[in-house]
Amino acid sequence: MPDAGAQYTGRVTVNTNPTRKRPKSEITRELFLYSGNQCAFPGCSKPLLNKKGSYVAQIAHIEGVGKSSARHNQKLSDEDLRAVANLMLMCPNHHIEVDDKKRLAEFTVEALRAMKEKHEAKFRDAISQMSEEIGDLTDAEPTYPTSLHAFGIKPDDDFHDEELAAVRSAIDRLAKLPPSARQILVVAIGQSKPGGGWGQVLEASAIAVEKIVTNIDREEYRQLLGVLQERNFLDWDDNDGHSVLQIKGTAKDGSSELNLLLELEAAFRGNSVALRRTVVELDFSVLDQAPEKVLD
Repeated sequence: MPDAGAQYTGRVTVNTNPTRKRPKSEITRELFLYSGNQCAFPGCSKPLLNKKGSYVAQIAHIEGVGKSSARHNQKLSDEDLRAVANLMLMCPNHHIEVDDKKRLAEFTVEALRAMKEKHEAKFRDAISQMSEEIGDLTDAEPTYPTSLHAFGIKPDDDFHDEELAAVRSAIDRLAKLPPSARQILVVAIGQSKPGGGWGQVLEASAIAVEKIVTNIDREEYRQLLGVLQERNFLDWDDNDGHSVLQIKGTAKDGSSELNLLLELEAAFRGNSVALRRTVVELDFSVLDQAPEKVLD
């Protein structure tokens, strides 16, 4: 059925009374998912969510709603006007710019469609890759240790079984991360200040880590840092241009649970093979050996 206000003129439906309808919730979710939290205008990296978590983006129409709006198309129904294909997220300044009547020859329907496609494509690819990696994890089972010789804990120590159970719990949490996120953790541990053990925090430069992780672009890198922070593996302090990663370990709630990442750094400092084998490949059988026996 045509929208109210639509008229048929021959074979063409004309929307004589277009109505600005709020986009459906699933549409706004899709728009934000593929926005990368950035304005879609080329070269603009203004976030759509500010530091306080407030939504500051504006929904721009490629083909405008009102009869006097930019790029209005009277053949589009109200539902077409609020469809995801006709919408894009922008910062307020660039939303005003693309709707400037004096620049409509520059910001045509075709130009905005191309702008939307190019911007969203890079995030669609990253999300697709992450989804595939997460899907692959359902078939990958970690190799658990049977002892903790690498941590200097002997099987006959009173607290051995308790610590081994804590390690298994931490491994299970690591296994739920995408491999690329675990790769970032390994590089960050390798670049961190010397430390390790109970209650400590390792620090590494986020910029230095990004330069080493060459197979991940900046947008995906920042997304993965967000995942690691959300799951409490690290804190990411990006204030005043001094971007620091603080590796907190694997205690889910900040309790006294053994912080596996910090213990791994202390046991295998300088041994990138052992760190990758455990954190990325999830083969923790190396913990059954003394650290000096796990060779590069």
